[in-house]
Amino acid sequence: MDGVFASALERPLARRLARDSRYAIPICIILICGCFAAAALLQMRLDRAHALAEAANLVALPGRNCANGKPVPLNDPTFQKGLASLREVSMLAYKTAQEKKQDAMLDVADKLTQACATCHDVYRDIQVDGKPAGIEARCNPKP
Repeated sequence: MDGVFASALERPLARRLARDSRYAIPICIILICGCFAAAALLQMRLDRAHALAEAANLVALPGRNCANGKPVPLNDPTFQKGLASLREVSMLAYKTAQEKKQDAMLDVADKLTQACATCHDVYRDIQVDGKPAGIEARCNPKP
């Protein structure tokens, strides 16, 4: 025997753990569960990015109303620009999650914030005299 596994088995404790099923089985279970946990974390990251892409589709559904009962301005150019940006960023998030690039995901988060602000600044987070205008002012473009 040669290699890392063989050198580990030369140690009495490692040899005993590998030969005794009371130790080997729980160790294998722990290793298998760790692999499943790592796969689940990656899948969660991919699922979140996919959910973001689906959110863009949900926002674009016709017949939706804002919280104040006014129709969502689907045909407004600003809304269309924000929706296109959200779709683009969501696909970028999905690709970045697949590539497992943590630093790149921070850049994607910044782009997502900008995409959301395209519509929220105009239709949702409206301020009058430096104070939030409230729900009744939503879904009206800024004058």
